[in-house]
Amino acid sequence: MASTVITLPQLVYDNQIILYVPSTLVITPANGGERSVVSATGGAGVSETVTSVDGTTLVGKMVFSLFATIANIKLAAKWKQDFNDGILRSARVTASADDDFLSRTLNNVILTNNYEENYTPDGEIALEFMCDVVV
Repeated sequence: MASTVITLPQLVYDNQIILYVPSTLVITPANGGERSVVSATGGAGVSETVTSVDGTTLVGKMVFSLFATIANIKLAAKWKQDFNDGILRSARVTASADDDFLSRTLNNVILTNNYEENYTPDGEIALEFMCDVVV
């Protein structure tokens, strides 16, 4: 049986369904952070593998784009201001395929990038968020 790729998950940010540009939603759950694997040597052919976790990568990430409508430009500005006001939001991404279900929860979500407002017929606003480890 063939599997179906998830292409249109639902995005809920601060209890509001977000209408995003299709094929732009990407989540990086952190999955325990990035690993470093190096070799330590004692010379004469003696070596040992040394591993570590990069603690700076123990964060989740979510990116997506909105169409550059006036309402979405104002919404992005509000999300950017939230952090300055000490307000952290949550988001949830859900999808179903092949009689299975996937849900991701993002807590303490912060809009981090200095986004551009693209004023073209198909203009988009690309947004990048950081958050706690995605569960």
